[in-house]
Amino acid sequence: MKDEAVNHNIKPIKRIHPTKGNIKSAPQDTLIWHWYAYFYDLATLRALPYLHLLSQVVDIIELHIKNNNLKNPKIMDACCGTGNFSRILKTRIPDSQIEGIDSTTAMIKRARKKCNGVGFEVADIKSALQRTPSASVDVILLINGFYALPDQSEIIYEISRVLKKRGLFILSDPQENAKLLPLVWYHLKHGAWKEIINLPLCLGALAFSAILQYGYHYTFLKPDSAAAILRQNQLQVIDQKSVYANQNYLFVALGRSGL
Repeated sequence: MKDEAVNHNIKPIKRIHPTKGNIKSAPQDTLIWHWYAYFYDLATLRALPYLHLLSQVVDIIELHIKNNNLKNPKIMDACCGTGNFSRILKTRIPDSQIEGIDSTTAMIKRARKKCNGVGFEVADIKSALQRTPSASVDVILLINGFYALPDQSEIIYEISRVLKKRGLFILSDPQENAKLLPLVWYHLKHGAWKEIINLPLCLGALAFSAILQYGYHYTFLKPDSAAAILRQNQLQVIDQKSVYANQNYLFVALGRSGL
């Protein structure tokens, strides 16, 4: 694959939380970000849209591994956060070799506490991909983290390079105009009384998380723009849908470059 095949001018995009001064870098290992990791789990693990997305993604991966009869599959959880997807994957696919990568130390510390048998690393996603051998990974997932990454086209290029031919890539990220209210209604519509009672706790945790992240630089792509980046980097999109109360896009793609 040639570098010039990557279009770095995919539009339209939305940049939120514009800063008045310098753009803030990724979160560091500070006390406030340890609190963020705590509240992140407090919110997501009680929110039905997130739990249903978690189940959808793991089901897709498990079916792919079963259909292709993969033994000891190598799985990369990029932007793994606190390790929720890695934990379920390791439970459902015990022989898997899972590597979780996140640039936030506080997130990785929390992930290590909850996940046994998973290798977690604090690293820049792009750098971690660049040192990964070509065509060496069976499955890569990037869930709710793509918007926070700079050089999005280059990162997808590296994912295409390290993914095995016919390997699986799952990308899910908030759409450009994602709203909070549909997530609330989804939770209320699908939840039992226990989940409904949890709603104020979820909203409070989400509000706290949003305050902590204010001022950071994020880029949200429209689904068509995300699809274009995948295809330009020789990833074969086999499924596309709206998930997360229709606030996220989800792409299922196969590696076909054979690099």
